This record gives sequence, structure tokens and C-alpha cells, in this order.
Amino acid sequence: MKRFKFRFAAVKNQRQVILDQKLAKKANVLAELNQAHAEKEHLQNLYQQTLHGGAQVGQLFNAQEETWRQLRLFSLREEIQTADRKISQLEEKLAEIQEEVTEAHRDLKAMEVIEKKDKKNWQHEFKV
Repeated sequence: MKRFKFRFAAVKNQRQVILDQKLAKKANVLAELNQAHAEKEHLQNLYQQTLHGGAQVGQLFNAQEETWRQLRLFSLREEIQTADRKISQLEEKLAEIQEEVTEAHRDLKAMEVIEKKDKKNWQHEFKV
């Protein structure tokens, strides 16, 4: 009995490889995005601790310590803004990669539809 052999099997396999590569790329960007969110959260926690870590009522006021604290707050605000920019860039990159993944899924699905039609035609021919 003759077995079904898909004529575009190599093309289908190549499209599967491309899809896998794009999914791996998406996973890497998602990991970077999660790390950026964690860094931003850490910076915000440091900012809150530094903000509430100043001189309390009844304590001696040290101008030098307060100056250093204000500089640290300014530095943390700058780092948080940098983290926000990095997150927005990664989100844009993720959207682009998601479009590529969607296109790769479409290409693979098209090959699967062609394979299904070929198999159906082969079965019909075999029965005849």
C-alpha cells in the first residue's frame, strides 16, 4: 500500500522552525520585560524607603544627611524614569515580535491546510 507523502513537507518543517525561533525571541523579550518591571518596582521601594527615612520629629536635623538624602531621591527618580523608558521600548518590541509570531502562525496554518487538502485528494485517488 502506497503511503501519503506531503509534497511540501520541507516547506512546512521550515515554517515550523521559523515559528519556533520567533516564539523563542518573544520569550526572551518577555523575560527582559519582567526583569525591567522587577527593577522598577525595586527602585520604587527604595525611593519610598528613602523618602520616609528622613529626620523624624524630635531628632536632631543634620543638613549634610538631608542633602545626601535629597540627592539620593533625585537619583532614584531619574533611575525610575529610565526604567519607564526601557519598559516602554520593550513593550513596543514585544508588539512587533507578536506581529511576527502571528504571521508565522498564519504561514504554518496555510501549509497545514494545503497538507490536509493534499491528503484528502490522495485518499480519494487511492479509493478510486
